[in-house]
Amino acid sequence: MGEVGALVLLNLSMIGRWKRWKGCFVAWMGRRLMWVRRIG
Repeated sequence: MGEVGALVLLNLSMIGRWKRWKGCFVAWMGRRLMWVRRIG
């Protein structure tokens, strides 16, 4: 029970971190595309 709970918690924290990272990455790509369009 303890091991399963720890694994579930680890998975949830990894998923949360991945979502946050993906959100930052998408925002960065969007800003970069806007910047390139403004110059081009």
